[in-house]
Amino acid sequence: MKTNNNPEIIERARLLATEAHKNQTRKNGDAYITHPERVFKIFEKYPRKKLGENWFEDAYIGLSLCWLHDVVEDTDFILEDIEVLFGKEISSRLDILTRREKEAYYDYGIRLLESKDKIVYLVKLADIEDNLNSVGDGAFSKEIENNLRLRWEWLEQKINASLR
Repeated sequence: MKTNNNPEIIERARLLATEAHKNQTRKNGDAYITHPERVFKIFEKYPRKKLGENWFEDAYIGLSLCWLHDVVEDTDFILEDIEVLFGKEISSRLDILTRREKEAYYDYGIRLLESKDKIVYLVKLADIEDNLNSVGDGAFSKEIENNLRLRWEWLEQKINASLR
């Protein structure tokens, strides 16, 4: 299934994420789906030049991944479900974005960086930006907030260096 130039794929991703996260909330009590929605809006504002010469096709994939980025990690969906519904092009990138059970954050970051996939990098940057904006809303202790901030900023710096 070729998905990279089909605008319908973004809406399908939004609907799946909304259904998958329907009974979940963020630590601050907000509906969980507000996080992928904000990640989508951040990604949507990136200048086209960040995506490169295939920006049009890559934008559909990236925007879809914004909606889907936590579906496998935080719900009962598995990568095989995503591949059937969205194709290998999206499922393989979602695999990179998904942190494995018991995977150390450093190992996750290195795996993500080794992908050398600009779309994955940009989705993760949007995710980090939203997470950093959410820290400080009272959902975490100061110690946990500082730890989260440090590891997100570390990965953000590494990704930005890789995009240069």
